[in-house]
Amino acid sequence: MYEYDTLGNLVATGLDVDENGILEENSEDRITATATRFVKLGADWWEQSETRIYNLKSRSFLYLRRLFSSKGFEDSFLKLG
Repeated sequence: MYEYDTLGNLVATGLDVDENGILEENSEDRITATATRFVKLGADWWEQSETRIYNLKSRSFLYLRRLFSSKGFEDSFLKLG
């Protein structure tokens, strides 16, 4: 299953385990959600991409944040729960 924002960007994919037609965070559905935005750090603008992979009912998740700049720099943060 796929979910899109109002601009047509893919924001979530997942397996609708309970087959109710929607991806629900507080269920057994397995979901990968992505958010992308631009942030200003100092004098530079960065593209920030956050990805969450989780199954909240089992209390497990993976969180990855990546920053990209037009100058080719990259920074990443990974958290397991």
